Amino acid sequence: MNFSFNGKSNTEFNVILCENNHLDKPKRKIELITIPGRSDPLIISDGTKENLTLDMNILIEDLDNITLPVLIDKVENWLLIDEYKDLVFDDGIKFKAVAITGLKTEPYAVNSVMANISFSCKEF
Repeated sequence: MNFSFNGKSNTEFNVILCENNHLDKPKRKIELITIPGRSDPLIISDGTKENLTLDMNILIEDLDNITLPVLIDKVENWLLIDEYKDLVFDDGIKFKAVAITGLKTEPYAVNSVMANISFSCKEF
């Protein structure tokens, strides 16, 4: 599966999306208040939802021999922006998203690393 963030595709950075939870639905903003003498709680909801925490596991491959540290810096500069940007998956799912973690990497193979990143996503 491919995705784009802030108008740039994962393929531009030799990034492969391995796992993610983009099909999950966010939790509703709801409060249940216990009222003495009432058998069920009072439900208070404004009809909105919390942001979805979207976790991605990605593979970053240095196919162009620019060195992994340089490629990881490029991926970091692409994904870690301090404002909501469009995050679009090729199955049509869209979010406004902002990264809430850095890139946590671990060696995978020669010239590649596995990385984890999380986004806070609101509906598009």
